[in-house]
Amino acid sequence: MSDILNHIEENPKKTKRLIGLEYEQLQKLIQNPERLDYEKQDMLESKKVRIIAGEMAS
Repeated sequence: MSDILNHIEENPKKTKRLIGLEYEQLQKLIQNPERLDYEKQDMLESKKVRIIAGEMAS
C-alpha cells in the first residue's frame, strides 16, 4: 500500500482534508474496481474450455 493510503488508514478523520473525499467514499472507490476485477476474473474462468485428458492405457 502507498504511503498516502497508509496515512489515511491510520488517520481516517483527515481524509476529507487530504483528498476532498470522506473516508467512506474513498473506501467505496477502492472497493468498486476490486469487485469488478473479481467479477471479470470469474467470468473469464467460467468461459475457459477445459479439456481433461483421459488416462492412457498401458
